[in-house]
Amino acid sequence: MKKKNSLLFILLMYSLTMLAQKDITKFMGIPVDGFKKDMIQKLKAKGFEYDNEIDLLTGEFNGEKVNIFVATQSNKVWRIVVADAIERNEHDIKIRFNNLYDQFNDNPKYVPKLEDNDYISEDI
Repeated sequence: MKKKNSLLFILLMYSLTMLAQKDITKFMGIPVDGFKKDMIQKLKAKGFEYDNEIDLLTGEFNGEKVNIFVATQSNKVWRIVVADAIERNEHDIKIRFNNLYDQFNDNPKYVPKLEDNDYISEDI
C-alpha cells in the first residue's frame, strides 16, 4: 500500500510540475526561465550581440533597434527588459505606443482586449 501511495504521489507531483511549466512566459520563443547565461546564449543565437561591460544585449526586435536587459532573482531569469536603443521625442513615443497597442489588440493571444479609447492622442 505504501508503495502504491508513493507512486501516486510521485505521479501527482510530476503532473503538477508539467502543468506549471506549461504557462511559462516566452520571449521570442525562449522561455523566461533558467539561468542568465543560458538566456544570453539563446538571444545571441537569435542575432543579438552581448556587451559584457554594461551587461546588455543589442539588436532588432519588432522592427526597432533595442537594448535587452536580462533580470534575475535568486540567480534565475525572471524578467526581460526591452528598451528602445534610439531616443525618441514625445510625439514619436505616442506613435510607437499606438502601433504597439494595435499589435496587441489585433492578436488574440493577448486578453483582455484593450479599449478603443486607450490610444494616446498624437497631437502636439
